[in-house]
Amino acid sequence: MTNGTIKKLSEDVEIYIFFKLPMKSITRFKCVTKTIRKYRLLPTSPFVCPRGFYRAIGGVEFGYDAIQMNFKVVRISEISGEEPFNDPSVVDWIGEVYNFSIDSWRELAFGEEEFPWPYNYPFAEMYYKGVFHWYAHRNLVVILCFDSSTEVFRVIQVPEACSLYDEKVHCLAILDECLAFICYLTREG
Repeated sequence: MTNGTIKKLSEDVEIYIFFKLPMKSITRFKCVTKTIRKYRLLPTSPFVCPRGFYRAIGGVEFGYDAIQMNFKVVRISEISGEEPFNDPSVVDWIGEVYNFSIDSWRELAFGEEEFPWPYNYPFAEMYYKGVFHWYAHRNLVVILCFDSSTEVFRVIQVPEACSLYDEKVHCLAILDECLAFICYLTREG
């Protein structure tokens, strides 16, 4: 406490202090939290694949838009053809956002460039400070971002040593209140 104000400790320091406390002291600080047990079944997306094509879902995230004070779900899908339409050059990307306040799905624009495909691995996606993040690939590893307020996609390049699609392990994490992209070699690599 300095001049009557309390300064906030980092979470690491708080956890360290917590583990040093005797059990008798810890039991004095019991707290009860109310759990909200509500759920909503989302309506089926109105966007359907054309005949002869199928959808592969690449990324799904749930988050809160603090500006509009609204929950959203964003979904990224790859649309590609079945026989005889399975030409790799005929692949399309569909982005959709479900807005809880208006109870509906809306299609999102990706722009003209080739869209990166999100990985479906543990720690490959992160919702942080109103932005959905996925590590993704499109010849190189990148971070795909979707701002829940502006509803705009963007791509963040990763360091060159981590950008190749090889035997490295990649993950997203929060470190010191920043989004961190972690890249390391496995024992086999």
